[in-house]
Amino acid sequence: MRPVAVLTVGALVALGGCGDDDDAAGTTTTSESTTTTEATTTTTEAPACAVDEVLAEADATVQLVGLAPGSEWTEATPGVAFAERTVSPEQYREDLALDCGAEMAQATDAGAERLLLAAWTGERIVFVLQATDAPSTPFQEAATFDLLLAQPRGQYFAGPYRANRDIRTIWAATLGQGESIVIFAHDYSAGAAAKTWQEGFETSGDDEYVTLDSERYGMQKLRAAGARNVSIAELPEIGSPIGTLQFVTPLGLAVVTRVAPVGMIDPTTEWHQRPVTSEEVEGVTVYLSVAGPPDDLDALTYDIAHATFDCGEWTWHVQIGFGTPEELMDWVRSFIPTLDCRT
Repeated sequence: MRPVAVLTVGALVALGGCGDDDDAAGTTTTSESTTTTEATTTTTEAPACAVDEVLAEADATVQLVGLAPGSEWTEATPGVAFAERTVSPEQYREDLALDCGAEMAQATDAGAERLLLAAWTGERIVFVLQATDAPSTPFQEAATFDLLLAQPRGQYFAGPYRANRDIRTIWAATLGQGESIVIFAHDYSAGAAAKTWQEGFETSGDDEYVTLDSERYGMQKLRAAGARNVSIAELPEIGSPIGTLQFVTPLGLAVVTRVAPVGMIDPTTEWHQRPVTSEEVEGVTVYLSVAGPPDDLDALTYDIAHATFDCGEWTWHVQIGFGTPEELMDWVRSFIPTLDCRT
């Protein structure tokens, strides 16, 4: 049994702009026009898991962080460096709820060894690169990253991720034995990518923390609709009936949603101090609040969009810190037909 490390997308993504639940019934501004969408259920075929693009990103990253060029990547064998402390690619992609996984090895002319563990869905790519060699120029010890096995200080070569700004994060550091480690995430949580690769830890997806009717209802409906890795994102406040869940869509979009009794969250709230828009989906009014252009965003924001709607006795308040507002709405359009919102 691997020790459990509780990893929540809610904490890793750090979605902003939510406010307190008691303040949810705040300013209400709706758009001048309302569009109507006839929702249809679509089937998304799993993409072919070709590794070429991932390896191209890895090679570019090796060069970017100052490691020496290596040989052609080959499929890793059990005896390769770092294998004992690294999970399988199947475990890695499953923990991240992505479609594809690979574990590749590389060597340098000087005899250094490298291990690449990657997971991806389409253009959403994450990987951890471990190397026995050091960079040509030492990594700056400027930013701490929690790897669970250690909390080293390292250097950002891209990012850190900011909603609507840097779509990727590349961070590298030297660990205690002199080995190099590089974390890469493209439109996905770098925090999750940095923690789930290690043997001896596992993500929590069990339902043991479920205590609310809203959590039970939300998890049941999300799983029935094909959402992946559905779990508790945050424990509820004492006395609050509002559940906060996290999941990943079939296209790899990390999402956090609140499920609340109707009346506790106002769907028309201006979460970003900008007018909301509305759209009719299968007779349900969905209100979309979108963060402003990059120049209008706070430097530390991870928030992109919120979609909120009432369905029967429940309000769904769905948030993203990755992807795009349109991708969020595409998922909402496919989700609502799986609910029975008219009862």
